[in-house]
Amino acid sequence: MIKKLFFSLLFMVLAINTNAQSIGMIGDFTSWSSDVVMNTSDNVVYTINNYTFLISGGVKFRQNADWGTNWGSNTFPSGTGTPGGANIPVPAGTYDVTFNRTTGDYTFTTVSTNYDNIGMYGGFNSWATPSEPLVTGDGITYTKIDYHFTADGVKFIKDNNTSNTWGGTAFPSGSATAGGPTIPLTSGFYNVDFNKNTLQYNFVQVPVSMIGDAVSDWSTDVDLVSTDGGVTFSLQNVTLLSGGLKFRANYSWASNWGSTAFPAGTGNLNGNDNIPVSASAAGIYDVTFNRVTGAYTFTYVAALPFDVITFNGITLSTTDGNTYTGTDLYFASAVNSNFTQNTSVVWGASSFPAGTAASGNTSTISVPAGYFTITFNKSTGNYSFTTSTVSLIGSATAGGWGADTAMTSNDNGINFTATGVVLTVGQAKFRVNNAWTTSYGDAAFPSGIAGMPGSNIDVNVASTYDVTFNRATGAYNFTDTLSANQFANTSFYVAPNPTKGMFAINTDVAKVQIFNLTGQLVKTFNNAVANEGLSISELNQGVYFVKVTDSNLNEKTIKLIKE
Repeated sequence: MIKKLFFSLLFMVLAINTNAQSIGMIGDFTSWSSDVVMNTSDNVVYTINNYTFLISGGVKFRQNADWGTNWGSNTFPSGTGTPGGANIPVPAGTYDVTFNRTTGDYTFTTVSTNYDNIGMYGGFNSWATPSEPLVTGDGITYTKIDYHFTADGVKFIKDNNTSNTWGGTAFPSGSATAGGPTIPLTSGFYNVDFNKNTLQYNFVQVPVSMIGDAVSDWSTDVDLVSTDGGVTFSLQNVTLLSGGLKFRANYSWASNWGSTAFPAGTGNLNGNDNIPVSASAAGIYDVTFNRVTGAYTFTYVAALPFDVITFNGITLSTTDGNTYTGTDLYFASAVNSNFTQNTSVVWGASSFPAGTAASGNTSTISVPAGYFTITFNKSTGNYSFTTSTVSLIGSATAGGWGADTAMTSNDNGINFTATGVVLTVGQAKFRVNNAWTTSYGDAAFPSGIAGMPGSNIDVNVASTYDVTFNRATGAYNFTDTLSANQFANTSFYVAPNPTKGMFAINTDVAKVQIFNLTGQLVKTFNNAVANEGLSISELNQGVYFVKVTDSNLNEKTIKLIKE
């Protein structure tokens, strides 16, 4: 009875705290696009435990997912954040994080996860130990983002023990074997992932792109091409307009280069300057960039042959001066705008998603938030806004890597769903418009936050799934429909979460089953009463899945962290 009263009070506290200020972390690890929400019991001190940062980069705290109130500093692992301060330089790793909203004090405490220590060694470090460590959030999938291999050949190694290695014959992807041969890696910059259970590995060359209103806009990347492992890049016949631009890696601001010089110069890594293109310099150029030295050149090819058409400040592309397009453009909020020719002639209309604009008409087209491909015909004035598509593809899907499984959106390409998707054990990714120009992935399964281009999603249980994906945040979820019919009551939850040993459920259930990350059933409770304490004190620290079954045999699964 005492335990039941305690947990009843706990749920009351949780309900009260739903009105508290939300504090989250945002940074290079989320591509500055979404917040990782922290926990609080007093609306002052906020915490998050066992959080893994897969990449090194800047981090800030902010309130209510809004830049109006944010804190930062240039010190790590602890310091005092100031309003609008610098980015906190957080190395890749797993941490317990605390932040005091009143004082701005923060700490990042390194967590010993008891996961295997897996790294890489090879030609890049003269086959020496200690190895270059990989980062993991689950002890299964290990990653290294944007690593520069300066020489050929690599192996994976455990505990820096050269008698405990994995190698393979394939590159850039393959299946390793214990004690296997040297993976024939060629030098360059790569995103690396390695699955300790399946021994699958991938080395994905780090993309480098240009971004800015001089090439398109500040939300659309223009990819460069590399033939030497991602060291030197080039692109021919690039249209440059009046404005600024930067080079960046992995479609992220974690590594970007800018300068004040044009048409040639040396980009400063993570500097504040944009490369300026003046109105008189606008034209068509061949571009080269070396990410090791930062050196870049823009070689003039020709003057702009066509009129410049923009919509809401976004420059559309053309190959014939008549049909203009803007592919997969993101509008974070609704806009009212029109087409503009050479910054002076306005083409207006009022219908959406398609219509005919007239020169000199100042009417505006109301475009809702979403992802769209825009087409505009200068001869006829005809235009259209087509919602971008997202699909699922990979070895885990019925079509393999050669055919896409379509998803559906009801909000203009932000949230996508697919029901009854049959998946086998394998890998999968989300991609846009059935093309690899824009793709999303992350090693976590059945849910996670996908990045661009991200790792392949490791589907480790063959079943039928309902799949959801949010392009704006990267959040995805695979719900196993064969093993878990979801409760209609969406307010189901467990608390406290994380827990040090005791937790409770806010409703009566017939059965509670605890599974570890490998899918092994480790504990069962029968006929659990609402708010009554359940103990998992004997289980090791880590991530578990709690599957509950009600009297109607409906099931629901939720993640639980044991500290």
